[in-house]
Amino acid sequence: MTAPLIFLLLPSCKVEPPKPPLVLTVAVLPFDNESNDLNAPDILQELVFEALSRSAYRPVPIEETNQKLQDVGIMEGGQLPALDPGKMGKDFGVQALLYGYVESFDYVNIGFYQHKKVTLHLKLVEVGTGQTLWENSGLGYTPKVVIDKDKAAGEFAKGVADQALDKWFNSPLEQESEAAVINALKKLPGFVFAGFDPSHRKNEKIKGIGKEIINGKRFGR
Repeated sequence: MTAPLIFLLLPSCKVEPPKPPLVLTVAVLPFDNESNDLNAPDILQELVFEALSRSAYRPVPIEETNQKLQDVGIMEGGQLPALDPGKMGKDFGVQALLYGYVESFDYVNIGFYQHKKVTLHLKLVEVGTGQTLWENSGLGYTPKVVIDKDKAAGEFAKGVADQALDKWFNSPLEQESEAAVINALKKLPGFVFAGFDPSHRKNEKIKGIGKEIINGKRFGR
């Protein structure tokens, strides 16, 4: 009698490679803005461009994109629905357009409770068909809750100082903005995050020293 053959099935350790990008060339358009910060669209548009340019995609420089739109009277993202995606794509010489919508870009500071929050929605549109190829939202969120009444007063003052310094150094909600961009893009086919260019944080050390001085952590206070 022939002995039965026994097959041992081992679990596969194969790692799926990243999906190829839907397109290669893309124009990152000015973002629509529903937040209370007028600088939020520019900050997030630059971060999205930087993240894409350090991945498999080939985005048009945003200065070129914005200038071409300004030449035809488009100054902000909210005006873009008036333009035909096919014509824009031909003018930019790209396969797709990336639209952005800033839902929130907020500091909340009421002493006992603080949060920093950035919410970004992105949509990739193919210029040849006008079809939405991909869309996703990303959130960057840092909450802080203080129970003690005395500590709450100190945290309120610290929060005011931190916000003032962020504005002074033109880097509001920096970490939250980066997180929102990464979380929005991470499901884009072909996108592999390679890090942000550290040069845009060149003032980070100086800003940190300023916060320590204001918060009494230097000069023996």
